[in-house]
Amino acid sequence: PYRVRVEDIMVRDVPHVALSCTFRDLRLALHRTKGRMLALVESP
Repeated sequence: PYRVRVEDIMVRDVPHVALSCTFRDLRLALHRTKGRMLALVESP
């Protein structure tokens, strides 16, 4: 049987933006992640 733990496959530094971020912050975050998904969080 395989013994794969969550920590073996999970991402630790999840790209995210806060609800209070500016449009400029959002654009920069999308540029840094090459347009991939971002988590939306209530507070940074």
